[in-house]
Amino acid sequence: MGQSDAVVLRPSSDDEMEGFFEMMRAHLGTEEDSGLRHLGLSLEQFAQLFRTVGEVRAVVSDGSVAGFLWLELRERELHIHGIILLPDFRGRGLGGQAIASAQREFAGRIDVIELGVQLANTSAIGFYEHLGFVRHDTETAPGFQIMRLPIR
Repeated sequence: MGQSDAVVLRPSSDDEMEGFFEMMRAHLGTEEDSGLRHLGLSLEQFAQLFRTVGEVRAVVSDGSVAGFLWLELRERELHIHGIILLPDFRGRGLGGQAIASAQREFAGRIDVIELGVQLANTSAIGFYEHLGFVRHDTETAPGFQIMRLPIR
């Protein structure tokens, strides 16, 4: 199997979605409250949004769930609400493969992929820049940066 097709995205089960939601909360840490305030949402409202907006996909590599990708198609923009890989699967290029897989799936229907990243997560920002994402001057939650990848 070639590296570009090593990752498969599939719909997440309810149990997997619950696990991903808890991973997202843990990953946000101290930024969770300010992010929710910016969105004007309670934690319960955010949990409902998580289950009803877009879709959560399991990132599967060699038959194992490696992480999760929460995405939403917004007209000609694919917005990634969250991408988290399990610790044992980080550093293998699977995040880039997951984004490339989503890009192939939505080919012809999108002009840009957009995501938000915590400013403190400099390694993620560098990773996204390596993939071709550029920082975009869009107002977002405090402590976050919007990044966009134009699709040619």
